[in-house]
Amino acid sequence: MHEEQTTTMNSTDKHADDSSQAANSGSFDPHQHGETHARDVVDVVAHPEGGRLHGTGTAVLHSIQAVPPAIRFLQSWDAQTRRLAYGVGDGKNGVMAYSDGEVKVATNGVSVTRLTREVVERWPNHSGVDTQDLLTRISSTLARYVHFDDKRVYLLVSLWILGTYVYSMFSHYGYLHLHSTKKRSGKTRVLEVSHHLAFEGMPPVNSPTAPAVRELAARGGTNFFDTLERWRAKSAEAFGALMDLLDAGFRKGGIVSKMVQHGKGVWRNETFAVYAPYGMAGIDKGSLSDTALDRAFSIEIARKDHKVHKADYDFDLCEHECKPIREDCYVWGLQNASRLADVYKGTALDRQMRRIALNDRAANIWKPLFAIASLAALDRETITALEQLAQEMGGDPDAAEDARQLEIVAALRKYAVGYPDSTLVASPSELNELLGIEGIEVKQGELNGLLTEWGFEQRSARVDGKSPRYVWSLSESELNRIADEIRGYAALTPGNGDYSDYTESASDSPDIAPVSLLVSETGSVGEHHDAGSAE
Repeated sequence: MHEEQTTTMNSTDKHADDSSQAANSGSFDPHQHGETHARDVVDVVAHPEGGRLHGTGTAVLHSIQAVPPAIRFLQSWDAQTRRLAYGVGDGKNGVMAYSDGEVKVATNGVSVTRLTREVVERWPNHSGVDTQDLLTRISSTLARYVHFDDKRVYLLVSLWILGTYVYSMFSHYGYLHLHSTKKRSGKTRVLEVSHHLAFEGMPPVNSPTAPAVRELAARGGTNFFDTLERWRAKSAEAFGALMDLLDAGFRKGGIVSKMVQHGKGVWRNETFAVYAPYGMAGIDKGSLSDTALDRAFSIEIARKDHKVHKADYDFDLCEHECKPIREDCYVWGLQNASRLADVYKGTALDRQMRRIALNDRAANIWKPLFAIASLAALDRETITALEQLAQEMGGDPDAAEDARQLEIVAALRKYAVGYPDSTLVASPSELNELLGIEGIEVKQGELNGLLTEWGFEQRSARVDGKSPRYVWSLSESELNRIADEIRGYAALTPGNGDYSDYTESASDSPDIAPVSLLVSETGSVGEHHDAGSAE
């Protein structure tokens, strides 16, 4: 048996040895070592004979307790107890209100919150806040003030806003990023209205200092940053701090580490929790780093036509309009946290995400939104539109090719049905001609390769009494088999047909019919046609 020999030393010698080794490596921090040895520590030493711990430190070792995970005041989710918690405070006194009805005194990080005592007191006896209704109210409010050419974006932003009230239960939460090719396209207006609706939203800020960026992130509310293009020129330090933050801020547990000055000549390494919802706007899409864009729902906003009128933005009026919605969002979160967690972790949602076939990062940030959409029991048209938007914004190129191949199979099957024995017999050039009629362009060599990959073989045959030639023989049954195989892993698109295997829903009630939340092109969902502009 291998015996591990150990050498013990007193604390002074141990400290000196650590100092010498760290100094040689260039990483020694006198402050860190001073703090370490100011507390009770114990060296765990292997006994030469094995089988037991011994020495003067065993009593201290027994007294060391695991450090519980840090709980942020504004919002936290405990996966073990399946409880969502919101902080309620006035800056001096604060409590944590849990989704099972428990209320505890808060001892750390108490701040002023939008969530009030009155809302917390009424939520346990509230009849229930409907997910569909909340999304409709949020979408309608957005439509009153802002214009999106793509009506699907209203639903995307509404889901994102509602998700901020439960973001702490998700492993990732994507950024909302608005950009445009022209000024005065409504980007700032989206941030202004959204901050009234989102969880503990802060008004949009422009070019804050680097410490202010970290402090805003650490609080755990929803942060909005405007005019990103100005940040780089005004303060490279602040812009760099934001980019560092966005590298980690979309991931649960994300932190940034910075050297912070504590008095003259004294610097200490401090970590800041930065996982939180972020909304940002800038004229240039490149105002965000490629890494941050990979973590964002990046939406291009076009300047609206002058004939489209929106309500003027007034802070107080908008706050008055949004406050009841916001209060119901808090109640919704506390009432539905456990059920939403079931949907988020469920196999039905996993299967849907696989079939939508997004790239890995896009799948991470879209999954929370589809979980909420499932809870709302949105109708098939609305879900399909949302899935298409997700594919357009974050689709996997391989999945796009799968969908294209499925279109080819469907077109060939269409013609096979009309042939004797439901078998299409045709030369390579004839097959290309038939696909061209269906609007599908594919090179002959590529088509031959696909047919071979699918298990078909060319053979020499006489067709219509003509001289023998090489043809493909494609039966309907085999084409059906291939289509089924592709559907097993291809993205959900209007072209691939069958959605029947995704019918599970976590609707608020089995009696609630699925509803559409797509804002019509004419703005029929709450759109206000007063004179004014969303610019």
